[in-house]
Amino acid sequence: MANKELVPFEKAEAKNDSSRYLLELDYPDPFRLSTLKSSKSSLLSSLSSAEKSSVDKQVKQGGKNQRSRSNVIKKVKENFIWPEIIFYGLVKDDGSSLFMLQYEGGVIHLRSGEFISDEIKLLKGNQDSVLIAFKERTKYFKRP
Repeated sequence: MANKELVPFEKAEAKNDSSRYLLELDYPDPFRLSTLKSSKSSLLSSLSSAEKSSVDKQVKQGGKNQRSRSNVIKKVKENFIWPEIIFYGLVKDDGSSLFMLQYEGGVIHLRSGEFISDEIKLLKGNQDSVLIAFKERTKYFKRP
Protein backbone atom coordinates (compact mmCIF):
# COMPACT_ATOMS: atom_id res chain seq x y z
CA MET A 1 0.00 0.00 0.00
CA ALA A 2 1.47 3.32 -1.06
CA ASN A 3 1.85 5.89 1.70
CA LYS A 4 0.58 9.30 0.64
CA GLU A 5 0.73 12.30 2.83
CA LEU A 6 -2.81 13.43 3.72
CA VAL A 7 -2.97 17.22 3.77
CA PRO A 8 -5.77 19.42 5.16
CA PHE A 9 -7.96 21.09 2.50
CA GLU A 10 -6.46 24.60 2.90
CA LYS A 11 -2.87 23.33 2.50
CA ALA A 12 -3.82 21.20 -0.53
CA GLU A 13 -5.06 24.29 -2.38
CA ALA A 14 -1.91 26.17 -1.52
CA LYS A 15 0.31 23.37 -2.89
CA ASN A 16 -1.91 22.92 -6.00
CA ASP A 17 -2.24 19.23 -5.13
CA SER A 18 -5.18 17.19 -6.26
CA SER A 19 -7.94 17.08 -3.64
CA ARG A 20 -8.80 13.51 -4.60
CA TYR A 21 -7.03 10.46 -3.24
CA LEU A 22 -7.19 6.86 -4.28
CA LEU A 23 -7.67 4.54 -1.36
CA GLU A 24 -5.84 1.26 -1.66
CA LEU A 25 -7.64 -1.09 0.69
CA ASP A 26 -6.63 -4.60 1.74
CA TYR A 27 -10.17 -6.01 1.55
CA PRO A 28 -12.56 -6.53 -1.38
CA ASP A 29 -15.23 -3.99 -2.27
CA PRO A 30 -18.52 -5.31 -0.75
CA PHE A 31 -20.58 -3.57 -3.44
CA ARG A 32 -18.97 -5.35 -6.38
CA LEU A 33 -20.90 -8.55 -6.91
CA SER A 34 -18.26 -10.26 -9.05
CA THR A 35 -15.69 -9.83 -6.30
CA LEU A 36 -18.19 -11.06 -3.71
CA LYS A 37 -19.08 -14.18 -5.72
CA SER A 38 -15.42 -15.10 -6.31
CA SER A 39 -14.60 -14.67 -2.60
CA LYS A 40 -17.62 -16.85 -1.70
CA SER A 41 -16.47 -19.63 -4.04
CA SER A 42 -12.93 -19.55 -2.63
CA LEU A 43 -14.34 -19.67 0.90
CA LEU A 44 -16.64 -22.58 0.08
CA SER A 45 -13.81 -24.61 -1.42
CA SER A 46 -12.03 -24.58 1.94
CA LEU A 47 -15.11 -25.73 3.95
CA SER A 48 -16.45 -29.22 4.62
CA SER A 49 -19.74 -30.34 3.03
CA ALA A 50 -21.74 -29.81 6.27
CA GLU A 51 -20.36 -26.29 6.66
CA LYS A 52 -21.14 -25.55 2.98
CA SER A 53 -24.81 -26.45 3.39
CA SER A 54 -25.02 -24.22 6.48
CA VAL A 55 -23.50 -21.29 4.56
CA ASP A 56 -25.85 -21.89 1.61
CA LYS A 57 -28.88 -21.86 3.93
CA GLN A 58 -27.76 -18.57 5.47
CA VAL A 59 -27.17 -17.00 2.06
CA LYS A 60 -30.67 -18.05 0.92
CA GLN A 61 -32.14 -16.50 4.08
CA GLY A 62 -30.41 -13.19 3.45
CA GLY A 63 -27.44 -13.86 5.70
CA LYS A 64 -29.59 -14.05 8.81
CA ASN A 65 -29.83 -17.07 11.01
CA GLN A 66 -33.62 -17.39 11.11
CA ARG A 67 -35.73 -20.04 12.78
CA SER A 68 -38.17 -21.90 10.63
CA ARG A 69 -41.82 -21.07 11.27
CA SER A 70 -42.62 -24.63 12.34
CA ASN A 71 -40.28 -24.35 15.33
CA VAL A 72 -41.82 -21.13 16.66
CA ILE A 73 -44.27 -21.63 19.51
CA LYS A 74 -47.02 -19.03 19.63
CA LYS A 75 -48.02 -17.75 23.02
CA VAL A 76 -51.69 -18.48 23.66
CA LYS A 77 -53.62 -15.70 25.32
CA GLU A 78 -55.38 -16.87 28.42
CA ASN A 79 -58.93 -15.83 29.17
CA PHE A 80 -58.57 -13.34 32.00
CA ILE A 81 -61.71 -12.63 33.98
CA TRP A 82 -61.85 -9.62 36.29
CA PRO A 83 -63.92 -9.85 39.46
CA GLU A 84 -67.16 -7.91 39.44
CA ILE A 85 -66.39 -4.54 41.05
CA ILE A 86 -68.58 -1.44 40.93
CA PHE A 87 -67.20 1.97 41.93
CA TYR A 88 -69.82 4.22 43.52
CA GLY A 89 -67.76 7.28 44.42
CA LEU A 90 -65.52 8.79 47.05
CA VAL A 91 -65.87 10.60 50.34
CA LYS A 92 -63.16 13.05 51.41
CA ASP A 93 -62.33 12.75 55.08
CA ASP A 94 -59.71 15.08 56.64
CA GLY A 95 -57.67 15.34 53.42
CA SER A 96 -57.71 11.62 52.63
CA SER A 97 -60.14 9.95 50.26
CA LEU A 98 -62.37 7.03 51.14
CA PHE A 99 -63.60 5.07 48.10
CA MET A 100 -66.93 3.22 48.05
CA LEU A 101 -66.93 -0.03 46.04
CA GLN A 102 -69.27 -2.96 45.64
CA TYR A 103 -67.50 -6.33 45.70
CA GLU A 104 -69.15 -9.76 46.05
CA GLY A 105 -72.53 -8.21 46.78
CA GLY A 106 -71.40 -5.97 49.67
CA VAL A 107 -70.39 -2.31 49.81
CA ILE A 108 -66.89 -1.70 51.15
CA HIS A 109 -64.93 1.48 51.98
CA LEU A 110 -61.19 1.63 51.16
CA ARG A 111 -58.33 4.09 50.99
CA SER A 112 -55.56 4.07 48.34
CA GLY A 113 -53.13 1.18 48.89
CA GLU A 114 -55.58 -1.03 50.80
CA PHE A 115 -56.52 -4.57 49.74
CA ILE A 116 -60.04 -5.75 48.92
CA SER A 117 -58.90 -9.38 49.12
CA ASP A 118 -55.55 -11.21 49.01
CA GLU A 119 -55.08 -10.52 45.27
CA ILE A 120 -57.07 -7.31 44.72
CA LYS A 121 -55.59 -3.93 45.67
CA LEU A 122 -56.95 -0.41 45.22
CA LEU A 123 -53.98 1.55 43.85
CA LYS A 124 -55.40 5.05 43.41
CA GLY A 125 -58.49 6.92 42.42
CA ASN A 126 -60.39 10.18 42.01
CA GLN A 127 -64.05 11.20 41.90
CA ASP A 128 -64.54 9.55 38.46
CA SER A 129 -62.62 6.25 38.64
CA VAL A 130 -60.37 3.94 40.64
CA LEU A 131 -57.35 1.91 39.55
CA ILE A 132 -57.45 -1.70 40.75
CA ALA A 133 -54.60 -4.23 40.58
CA PHE A 134 -55.47 -7.93 40.26
CA LYS A 135 -53.01 -10.76 39.47
CA GLU A 136 -50.28 -8.39 38.17
CA ARG A 137 -52.75 -6.53 35.91
CA THR A 138 -54.38 -3.15 36.39
CA LYS A 139 -57.72 -1.76 35.28
CA TYR A 140 -59.68 1.45 35.77
CA PHE A 141 -63.25 1.11 37.04
CA LYS A 142 -65.48 4.12 36.33
CA ARG A 143 -68.62 5.28 38.12
CA PRO A 144 -71.88 4.00 36.63
